[in-house]
Amino acid sequence: GNKYNQVLPQAQIISSTTAGLAPLTVSFTSPGNAKWVWRFGDGNFRGNESRVHNPVYTFKEGVYNVSLTAYDSSGKPTKPSYQTIHAMGSNNLSLWLKESYNSPIKGIYRMFVLADDKIIWQKDCAGDNGWMHVLRNVDAKKISIRLKCLKKTSINCSLYIDDVYYRLLEHGDFEDMTLMYPPWNQTFSPNAGVGTGLFMGESRSGIQSFRIRFEGDYKKGTYGELYQIIK
Repeated sequence: GNKYNQVLPQAQIISSTTAGLAPLTVSFTSPGNAKWVWRFGDGNFRGNESRVHNPVYTFKEGVYNVSLTAYDSSGKPTKPSYQTIHAMGSNNLSLWLKESYNSPIKGIYRMFVLADDKIIWQKDCAGDNGWMHVLRNVDAKKISIRLKCLKKTSINCSLYIDDVYYRLLEHGDFEDMTLMYPPWNQTFSPNAGVGTGLFMGESRSGIQSFRIRFEGDYKKGTYGELYQIIK
């Protein structure tokens, strides 16, 4: 046919799961009949490659960035598609955070991750771009993510949370609003006026993430927090 009318194949990963206890066996597939190259991101030079259309792969403990590349009839590769797989140890907590902060000034807002109300990770908001991966080894019955104002300010700030995985923690992908409350809960400092909720457009995977948003005038110590009690 006319090469200018050729429809290029699309690389789209469909996986049986994205997280679970290691060793984690995952079935992959992709729609269409293109030629594929799967890379399972397990540390080899190019990753383990499989031209099987529907591969099944077992992951050891760790976080893996699986990629799929499709090729057209001339052998030209398309843009790869990616899927993160979390093969968790029994005490692994894995989550992704992204700030939206319109100031170069540090020390105004800080992000926290807590296990049983004890801080296990923290970082000042500093106008950084991109998703940050937090991976910690913890033994906890409560996992919390907090955004806190460190000094009086009228500067806006948002914290996006996505892909939270830990033991029997539920609905850490934030893809379905009807499944979120419970198990997730929210708490705020008195009269905080902090906005929270699912937000489309700033998702690391899927279509949405959870956002804690500060917009207005806030006092030192104002915070918003999302937490879950682990069964």
